[in-house]
Amino acid sequence: MTATVTSKNGQLTTSQRLRAAGDSLWGVPILAGLLSAVVFAITLQTHINGSNHAYATDVGELQNALPRWGTIHFSGYPLYSIAGSLIVTLLRLIGIQPAMGASLVSLLWGALATLVLALLALELGAKRLAALVGALAFSVSTSMWIDSSLAEVHSMTMLFTALILLLAVRFDKTGNRKHLIWLAIILGQGVFHGRSVMGLILAVALLVIPHWRIIWRNAPLLAGIGLIIPPLLYLYLPLREWMGSDWTFGNTSTWEGFWRMFLNIKAARFAEFNKDVTGWLERMTITLNLLNNDLPLALHSVGAIGLFTLNGAHKVCRRYIAALLLALLPYVVVPIIVYAGFIGDAILAVKLPVSMFTGLGLALLISRLQDWRPAAGYVALGLVMAAILFSGWRNYPHVTAITQDRSVEATITVADQAANPDRPTVLMALWGNDFWALAYAQTFQDRLSGLTLVDHNADFRALLDEGNCLWVLSQVFYRRPVSWWEKRLNQPVALSLVAPGIVQISTAPQTELTGAPAGHSLDLENGLRIARAGLSPSRDGRLVLELVWQAVTVPGADYSVAVHLVAHDPPRGPDDILAQRDFQHPVEGWYPTSRWTAGELVNDYYFIEAPAGSRPVAVRVTLYRQRDNGSFENGPWLSLPVLNHE
Repeated sequence: MTATVTSKNGQLTTSQRLRAAGDSLWGVPILAGLLSAVVFAITLQTHINGSNHAYATDVGELQNALPRWGTIHFSGYPLYSIAGSLIVTLLRLIGIQPAMGASLVSLLWGALATLVLALLALELGAKRLAALVGALAFSVSTSMWIDSSLAEVHSMTMLFTALILLLAVRFDKTGNRKHLIWLAIILGQGVFHGRSVMGLILAVALLVIPHWRIIWRNAPLLAGIGLIIPPLLYLYLPLREWMGSDWTFGNTSTWEGFWRMFLNIKAARFAEFNKDVTGWLERMTITLNLLNNDLPLALHSVGAIGLFTLNGAHKVCRRYIAALLLALLPYVVVPIIVYAGFIGDAILAVKLPVSMFTGLGLALLISRLQDWRPAAGYVALGLVMAAILFSGWRNYPHVTAITQDRSVEATITVADQAANPDRPTVLMALWGNDFWALAYAQTFQDRLSGLTLVDHNADFRALLDEGNCLWVLSQVFYRRPVSWWEKRLNQPVALSLVAPGIVQISTAPQTELTGAPAGHSLDLENGLRIARAGLSPSRDGRLVLELVWQAVTVPGADYSVAVHLVAHDPPRGPDDILAQRDFQHPVEGWYPTSRWTAGELVNDYYFIEAPAGSRPVAVRVTLYRQRDNGSFENGPWLSLPVLNHE
């Protein structure tokens, strides 16, 4: 007696519908996409990026560009920009902030790439569960996991990579003109989206060559949809500049600027072939270490072996194996070639497809073992699932360390102190994480009011001539020292702190004391004096020491700053010094006293944090210098009482 397949009312039951979905062509791929989306969502970046890791090199730029319909770095990625801007705009309509929306764009492309990889595995003869497991192995690789959890272009590149191989295989099997046309469309868009897709060209050629007559007959159409239409999307770049977008990269309004953007291939900039054997071995070792960081090398090795286990007619099988190896090879070799002494985002992106081929090989190997011995196949399936769980457990901390990094919030907080200045003010930050974070906070979080943000390419001379104050994040001086500013402005500069972490750059030193009358002052007996000093609590519970130094005469030496929080005034010994904030020079170490002019006033600030449970009574400050014989010469100390310390 056969069991019925319908319920009493003639409708399929829930279990029957699930079984039917699992047996369909799309059931397993959809499940793979959904499960990978869950993995990516667990580590999704929902805030402005704070990580300086190579994986996150351009994230802050994309978080700003997509909600503004802006343009991004080389080579422009117009398809990604247009699609991403549209999705982020739609998500904002339902209350999702741009930073999270930009990450969801990557999650979408990453989940679809995993789905298509499962389809490709099925198309090549993998069994359903094996295809699912192989696709999930790819999704927990470090590179794919990170690139699908934050705003990056690479998950879209992987979607194109998987789609191109799937369509090439389908066209080879069917000779269907529809598959050929779609292959030309996706291949053309993929190459012009991300040039690394060109690594698939030889593999695709090997797969489609048996149907060369169909290709020849449709050559004009294929050239049009694959070579002519895709690059037309690059007109988006000058169009957005012409429309006045407030976030554009480069200058695509000129032919020179346009072609520089179009032709610039990031990885190619680092290519180097002139190496001896030792150099090549070193590069190979580094590449293997990078691949091991994605998935264990043992898993990569098993996946590579799995590509050789493709089942089918002998001649066809050999051609497919050759095609898969031709597709894999560039993504193993190119990272070795482009390594330039550091691990940059280019090398991390180029190696990304290797994990995809590992997942595909695992699916094929498990399936072949199941055909040979079902028990062996299930053992292999269990071992690979265990390896996936291990890889996920191993990679998760590294992924979250990058995607959940909020350290840039400290920079935003520092800059926000200077909001609503009394006169037109320009705040400069270096193009990169700091500038992107400040721009995002100002535009999408309503912070940094009244400040005009600029990067290091601004015309600072013109900005000062227009009557603007010029403020700079203190950390900028690590990469743009005072000498750089004097060269840009073509004259000496004077520095003062506007607030902790914010330096004002002026072409004329301040000589008049403004604001409240001096509460505390002290002659330091070395040609310098403290013209004003004040101590107050900050919003986060720390003490803020505000100083105004004055050069009575031209200082004859460089003096360092000592700021001590003490439990007894004067301290009876080292134990009475609860905390200290010493700098080699005033203005957070950036403005040596030997550069000061007679009569110059220099504003300075210091944060002091009392240890938990301590009972500070005063903050003491002075200037000191080291003599030629190594001994120290201290000036007199100014003490400011700490009120309400009980």
